[in-house]
Amino acid sequence: MAAFVSAAQAAAEVRDQATVVLSGNTYRLVAESVLTAIEARFVETGRPKRLQVIYPIMAERARAGSGGRGTGVNRLAKPGLMRRVVAGSFSRDADKELNQLVTQDAVEAYNLPMGTIFAWVRATASGSPGLVTPVGIDTFVDPRRQGGRMNAATRTPLAELVTLGGEEALFYPRQSIDVAVVKGTTT
Repeated sequence: MAAFVSAAQAAAEVRDQATVVLSGNTYRLVAESVLTAIEARFVETGRPKRLQVIYPIMAERARAGSGGRGTGVNRLAKPGLMRRVVAGSFSRDADKELNQLVTQDAVEAYNLPMGTIFAWVRATASGSPGLVTPVGIDTFVDPRRQGGRMNAATRTPLAELVTLGGEEALFYPRQSIDVAVVKGTTT
């Protein structure tokens, strides 16, 4: 039988420097209550700090008049709460909280193809040594170019160039995942 805990109890379990993977498909699957609780805990206690946050698709709620400002992953966009964000998409609105952290070099930021992030998380969860994919060769995510890095604070590419069967590919080593924040409902 599964144990259910409150959003605040779940947030209390997130430790400093954890790698946190967010589910989400735009606003539909964002676990807003848990992100709100993580934000509240950080504002109150300064913890958790220096998280690595990975999400494949922009995780923010659409709101009339605000377009998601102050929602979803933007709740985690507080100096010191995140050290790194690896995302498949970012808001088009430069004024969003996360975008501000990125442009101010206050967080390492990577933009990778969303399918690559989904496959990378799946490879990690299956115990694979990582993900090998040709997706991204000779593009912005190729480590010979920008390696998906979005700002000056982001120095190290996440993937390395490998050759398999005579073909170039990108290898993303397994990422340790400490927390998965997934939206669900109970009755």
